[in-house]
Amino acid sequence: MTTKLAEYCRKHRFARGLTLGDLARQIGALNVSKMANKLVRFEREGIIDPGLLNAVVTALRLYPAVVKTLMAEDEAESLRRWNEWANEPIRPYLLEKPLLVNTTQDQAHAVTHSRTGNRGHLASRRPQVASPWGLHAHRIAR
Repeated sequence: MTTKLAEYCRKHRFARGLTLGDLARQIGALNVSKMANKLVRFEREGIIDPGLLNAVVTALRLYPAVVKTLMAEDEAESLRRWNEWANEPIRPYLLEKPLLVNTTQDQAHAVTHSRTGNRGHLASRRPQVASPWGLHAHRIAR
């Protein structure tokens, strides 16, 4: 989604008859293609590095006060959209996952085989033992 700032920059770039490659050259990019891709992303999605934005503002001779105003408006719009999304009611649900507790070595060995897909032997001889924090490899004293 584009932003007001991106539209403003795009409008001024078109008014000066510049392509994205021309703007990239004016900025002083060593890799014009890569810089043009960054500019495309800015114009389409509104995402830009602050240093690159300063270079674009300078190259297009834009008014910094207007740029700051548009940035503030874009930030307020982004926050409004995020709050709208965050305030949508959801239907809560709970996922249950069985926990293996007090497993024997044979059971832990079976869990390891089922998780790794091994059929005849283990890549590692350390069985996986369940704990409240998930499956972890543990050394078993012999």
